[in-house]
Formats: sequence, C-alpha cells, structure tokens
Amino acid sequence: MEFRNKARKLINDARKDSTLAATIDVDELLESLEDVDNDYIENKTFTSISEDIFNVLLNSGYDKEFIENNIDKLKDTMYVDELNEFKGGRRAYVLKKNPEVPNKGRLIKFHFCSLTFKNNNTYILGVFAPTKWCNFMFDNYYCFQTLNDKDKMILSAYERMENGNRSDDDDEEDDDQDE
Repeated sequence: MEFRNKARKLINDARKDSTLAATIDVDELLESLEDVDNDYIENKTFTSISEDIFNVLLNSGYDKEFIENNIDKLKDTMYVDELNEFKGGRRAYVLKKNPEVPNKGRLIKFHFCSLTFKNNNTYILGVFAPTKWCNFMFDNYYCFQTLNDKDKMILSAYERMENGNRSDDDDEEDDDQDE
C-alpha cells in the first residue's frame, strides 16, 4: 500500500507539471493504480521491461543481426509471458520460438483479439486487416504487446519512484561514511 501512495504522490506532482500532454486524464490514472487490470505492470519500470525484451531476444536462438534489425520495433512493448497480461484490442508482435534457421525469423505484427483453448493448447487470435485473421499457439511464440499511454505514465511514475529511492539510499550511505 505504501508503494501505491508514493505512486499517487508522484502522479499528483506530475499533474502540476505543465509539460505533460493535455490528453492524459490524471484522475483516471490515479484510480487505475487501484485497478486490477493494471497489475501486470505493477512494480515494473521501463528499464526492467526493456531488459526482459532484450533477454528474451538474446536467448531466442536468433542471430545478432536479426535482433539488431528488430529491437526498435519492440520499443513501446512489453514481453508477455502470462496469459492474463494480454489486453484486447492492442497491437502485438509474435516471434517463433526455436527457429529452424536462426537468421530466418520474422516478427509478426497484428492486433490481439482474444485467447482460445483447443486440444489442451492456448491460441492467440488476432487480426492483420479486416479480412485477414491469424491464430498462434501461445507456447510456440514469444509474445510482445504494446503499452498504452496510461501504462507508460504509470511505468514512468514507478521508474521515477525507483530512481528517487535509490538516491535517498545513497544519501543515507554517504551520511554513514561521514561519521
């Protein structure tokens, strides 16, 4: 609960910042901290999300050139390793696990629609265009989903709070060394 209170304070401080975009509803954002729908980003930061994506790509079996060519496409996404983290209507990417040929992978972009369960498997149902649907077996793909503005604002508050906590800890250590 203390964590949420600190996040609330940071968001209230951000409300007073004139550089924020006017399109962000700060009251809704504050309410969303208590919202169960945002639990998938709780205690995460942009840094931790970026590290997750980078580690997944490094361990994927794809070569360095493939990773360098595709890492920018995943800039505003997060790695989804649990089904409950998928949010309907968002843009997503999938990358096949265990590529047959390490440098012949393809990052596939689509809009996530739903999850289906058939024959003891979980499938991701998405759409490329109004008439082009896709179905991916969850266990066979690395999945990445875009973050919306609300997610980015919450992550920014968590990042700022984490960086602020680190500087407070450093100050305490400096005080101990002075004595």
